[in-house]
Amino acid sequence: MLILVCILVGLSPAAAATNSEQSPFYFPSNTTWFKEAKFGLFMHWGPISQWGTEISFPLVCTKFPCTVATAGPSSKVINNVTELKAHRQSYADLAKTFNPTKFDPVAMAKLAKSVGIKYLVFTAEHCDGFANFKTTISPYNIMNTPYKQDTFGMLVQAFRKEGLRVGAYYCPSTWNSDDYWQPDALTSFGPVCRPNYVTASDPERWERYLKYLLGQLTEIAHQYSPDVVWIDCDETLNTLDTRVESLGQIFREANPEVVMQIRGRGGWEDYLETPDKQTTLANSIMGLSMMTAGVHFEVPDTLANGPWAYSPHVSYQSAGAVIGKLVSLTAKGGNYLLNLGPGPDGLWPADGVGVLNEVADWMSTNGESIEGTVEQWPHDFTSDPQYGASRRHFVMASLNSTLILCTQLSCLQLVLMGRRLRLLRNTLPLCSRQ
Repeated sequence: MLILVCILVGLSPAAAATNSEQSPFYFPSNTTWFKEAKFGLFMHWGPISQWGTEISFPLVCTKFPCTVATAGPSSKVINNVTELKAHRQSYADLAKTFNPTKFDPVAMAKLAKSVGIKYLVFTAEHCDGFANFKTTISPYNIMNTPYKQDTFGMLVQAFRKEGLRVGAYYCPSTWNSDDYWQPDALTSFGPVCRPNYVTASDPERWERYLKYLLGQLTEIAHQYSPDVVWIDCDETLNTLDTRVESLGQIFREANPEVVMQIRGRGGWEDYLETPDKQTTLANSIMGLSMMTAGVHFEVPDTLANGPWAYSPHVSYQSAGAVIGKLVSLTAKGGNYLLNLGPGPDGLWPADGVGVLNEVADWMSTNGESIEGTVEQWPHDFTSDPQYGASRRHFVMASLNSTLILCTQLSCLQLVLMGRRLRLLRNTLPLCSRQ
């Protein structure tokens, strides 16, 4: 049986200097809090929760016929412009009935804290263009729904009251904009994460779009001072310049400890964001090359076995699976960003809450095996068989000399007493069965 052993040890202050000091990334940043956080909460939400399907992607149609998601687990085939316009208009009209009266950010923050989560990343605006925050730049926002309350602002207040950090996800690819999918976003074909025209051929239209994009991000900086700026769906600097990086100083003036990343840009981030749901690539820092070894990284994942947005038709990861991934990523010096989207009433799904409560129970006993630890460094990925893909055992040592030994079926908590290990407690089940 192949055994994977991951040891986290305490380092002296000099040895524990952050790897960001040697980072090739463009902006300097105080990322100490982010590296120490280890566990984050992702939250995708918006009017689309009323359909119970993936956020934004039901808008995508690149040619006829195209198959698009509709309410529930259903889909339909779009054959012409008339059908496409009706479908996209139905999506947009969801804002008119979005009224999550049971939304309770205070309860969410308290649960997140009990789970060991240290920061939230919330979809201030996803690619569908719906703003979950108070904005003067677009009427398509939460203040113009029946709910009429700033959901992002409410989360910022509640999570910070619990001592947690709060970040803003923003998609610079806005699929309901006539200046992105021209000439009419309701009827035009539109690719994922790209405008449907060459921006250099229509600079006036592109400048109009950038005024919208950069204006909203500036609002977010000034109104919420986010601790994380999570930019998705960007393109390369030379072929499609959204100029998002120009806002770096604005965000850092609003919050000197902010961490920022533009996904896919390269060379601008404070940390490395892996592709979605890459938690199974446990060797070589999630399968990344040696050249990125030592750069702090984050892996986004969904608690639901399905879309990022709420769906009533999905199952959920077990608590053991979540804990196993958190252990594996912590041992390699990365953060685990776990997503759970609320439903149309504003509540998290009961099954997802149940899993989080199980993780909270584990953290109440074994949280010191995650919190206050640092990865063993340097890693030897090329020759050390400990870092194989078949995971069976984890050994983690926190700074107070307590050890957690996890197998597929159980975990033992032991304390170092001289040269002997004393068993403190045995808890079941804990690690992912893979």
